[in-house]
Amino acid sequence: MTTSTVRSRNAFLTAFSASLVVLGALLLLAGTVLDWSGFWGGAGQGAGVALAVVGAYLWGYANGLRRAGSAAVWIPSSGEGE
Repeated sequence: MTTSTVRSRNAFLTAFSASLVVLGALLLLAGTVLDWSGFWGGAGQGAGVALAVVGAYLWGYANGLRRAGSAAVWIPSSGEGE
């Protein structure tokens, strides 16, 4: 893959995950403010939490993909051996 393709994929994944976090937070807030009750109220609030958690996970995953090139590398010592 070319560098521009990787960058656009990471940018898309970051934007998608951020939108999932926002959507989940809005769904949870709406369920709390509108006092949804019963099975469907709990399902809506649970879906809001699930969207926020999945979005946060994907956001971290995209961040890790972006930083993959700067991984630590083992460097042998330059001193004498034992």
